[in-house]
Amino acid sequence: MAYDSFGKVDSGTRALRAAMTVPPPPGRLWVIDQTIRQLKQHGIWQKLDLFYVLAAHDAQAARLNWKNPSLYACTEVNSPTFTKDQGYAGNGTTSYLNTNWAPGTHGVNFTQNSGCILLWDRTARAGQSFRIAGASGAGYAALTGVAPRWTDNNLYGFVNASGSAPAASLSASAGLSTVNRSGATALEMYRDGASVATAAGASSAPTTNNIWIGGHNLNGTLDGPGTDQISVTGLSASLDAATQRSLFAILRTHLNRVGAV
Repeated sequence: MAYDSFGKVDSGTRALRAAMTVPPPPGRLWVIDQTIRQLKQHGIWQKLDLFYVLAAHDAQAARLNWKNPSLYACTEVNSPTFTKDQGYAGNGTTSYLNTNWAPGTHGVNFTQNSGCILLWDRTARAGQSFRIAGASGAGYAALTGVAPRWTDNNLYGFVNASGSAPAASLSASAGLSTVNRSGATALEMYRDGASVATAAGASSAPTTNNIWIGGHNLNGTLDGPGTDQISVTGLSASLDAATQRSLFAILRTHLNRVGAV
């Protein structure tokens, strides 16, 4: 194990720190290390394919995929706005982050009948037609994505679905939204770790279009882009209800420690 002023750090922390152009201060490194350790302890890390903590100390660090910092770093498209320790926001028209990762091409833990997309939104706003992360084929085929607060004040989300989506009436956009597929016809939705909706939508083979953050990749076209500031996002295998609660607690602690919430 490598050492720093705080003692041993996890192998995931070492790999992430080595990929950062601007190293984190020692205090931030400790926060990162504690979060990675907690994700591993609760069995979440092992199920992740992508994990971006956009509320970072530096823009390049924010775009790194924590699960594997050598793969699928986000690319800025049309200059989305990075704010230190808070996250990235689009301009509502043209800007977003491209993860360079497509569920149907690159998914390992995320599969047709076992998948989860998570997104922590910092922006409190009225309902808008923003799909602020996701991808699909033409006609919204095999859609994976999240709309934290639509015009009807519902949270909507899909994982490898083309039909009906679970909807939950919520009066807030900010917080952790997750959409989970636990089986061929089973979808669940969570807000801040609590179950808020279920649906029986059948699964489709995952899209081969890249997941975008700040808007939805509709077969290569930016669809429903928003201006919400996103602090954390990622994709994983299915996470059960207890694990969803643990995920929320871990992310809330991390974001509190860096001043994002």
